[in-house]
Amino acid sequence: MEASIIKVWFDREMIFVKLNDGREAGLPLGWFPNLYNASDAQRLRYTLERAGQRIHWEEIDEDLSLKGFFSDEPFIIPKGAQTWNAA
Repeated sequence: MEASIIKVWFDREMIFVKLNDGREAGLPLGWFPNLYNASDAQRLRYTLERAGQRIHWEEIDEDLSLKGFFSDEPFIIPKGAQTWNAA
């Protein structure tokens, strides 16, 4: 069975996903300016596409892939994105 996203949720600074195999991961919202600046209601208006391989937000023109949450490749933080220090 291929892993797929079954749940998406947010807290004040992060987006999280849960997969059908039980794994969970999160990324900072500040890495994705469209999501960071979206209202709570806009963030919740997503669709899971490509058999749970992609999250799409039509209204704010944003797409995130499952692979991006679990990639071994370093993530390039977009210029101007918000970052936080864990202090």
